Amino acid sequence: MDGPAPPVLAINELPIALARTRSLTRTPTGCIPIDEILHGGVESGRIVCLSGATGVGKSALVLQVLVRALIAKPRAQALVLDAVGGFDVVRLESIVQAAGADADDVLGRVRIVRVFDFVGVQEAVDELKAGLMAPVAKTRRRDGRVLDSEDEESDEEEEGRVEMVVLDNLTSVVGPLLKSNYIQAQAVLGTFMRGLAELTRKFGLTTLVINGVVMPRIRQLPDQGGLNPTARVQEPSPSIFAANTVRPALGRSFAHYLDLHLLLSVLPKSERDARIVYGGNKGDDSKERGQSMGTAEMVNVVEVLADRYSDRTRQWTAFRIEEGIELNSVF
Repeated sequence: MDGPAPPVLAINELPIALARTRSLTRTPTGCIPIDEILHGGVESGRIVCLSGATGVGKSALVLQVLVRALIAKPRAQALVLDAVGGFDVVRLESIVQAAGADADDVLGRVRIVRVFDFVGVQEAVDELKAGLMAPVAKTRRRDGRVLDSEDEESDEEEEGRVEMVVLDNLTSVVGPLLKSNYIQAQAVLGTFMRGLAELTRKFGLTTLVINGVVMPRIRQLPDQGGLNPTARVQEPSPSIFAANTVRPALGRSFAHYLDLHLLLSVLPKSERDARIVYGGNKGDDSKERGQSMGTAEMVNVVEVLADRYSDRTRQWTAFRIEEGIELNSVF
């Protein structure tokens, strides 16, 4: 059995850590208010989780970041682990074209791996790790000729490597394990996330994990001598909005492995819209209230639940998705 790794001096690790920090880049989302609350965009070398229900804008935001990352780095590649079979390449092409880039070039650098269970996700990440740690291969020159040892160093071109990882959707492959054996599943998930975090930081990857949400649970309070035998309490949501009662899926311990955690939702735009949706005056019939006050305007909202390395926690903004591809400001 292997023993512990030999100790290293902190002074020797400092230059390596500083070099990694200086090499970190930010990829904008293309939506000014979102980029403002994220201080410029999504960082590389970080695990970013986007939690939310279906249809709140998670995929739209991820695709915007993916396209802009590949446009900014012409040789970079992206790995998409598709656990739900819903990765929309047509939508991806539309976003690339809207950005004025070559769709054939960008889509040609997106690898899509269909995974059907958590074991498949683990195997795909293991293959990614092996590829990143392998020696960088030389590729053909632009004139199509294969390089050999007599070619000048300036003529050599390194094959692009994966610099972005998208995992869509982690909940779909971990959820069944949690229902079967919660404790064991959490242990397996923790081991996986620690390995993914190490890989992300070592190679400066931009790792985006899509996660679902669950409705709040009602817990029965213990009976205190018959004084309060039927009292129940609803677990609070981490959202700053009282109307948003959902919680990110996969449990509380999962959040500790994330560097940046975003919660996306769809909420009423104004106080008037909230009164229409949730009810303004008690006793009013909802149908009559809707007829008298009109239709509520809903907007997409993104808020920062947690931020390991900066002070963006509890920042939020609203946006709209236009034609399924553009993220535009609301206010």
